[in-house]
Amino acid sequence: MTFLIQQTLIYTIPLMIVALAGVFAERSGIINIALDGMMIFGSFMGAVAVKIMQVGDRFGNTQVIYIIAMLVAALSGAAFSLLLSFSAINL
Repeated sequence: MTFLIQQTLIYTIPLMIVALAGVFAERSGIINIALDGMMIFGSFMGAVAVKIMQVGDRFGNTQVIYIIAMLVAALSGAAFSLLLSFSAINL
């Protein structure tokens, strides 16, 4: 039972952060139903960044690789969000 609770908490933290972002979007008057897609796109781009940096072996420290991957994931999620907002507002 303890293992199940631990695994549930590990998987709920990112979903709670996305739900909090949805709450802020709703408070501003924008209904955003693509939050999961932005989360998946960001995590995919972070995984691609890790794969590219591990193949090139440019960085010896794995912590640097993961910090850069998190930055890539955040920036790609923000870029995807900007594309979504542009298409929703202007198109």
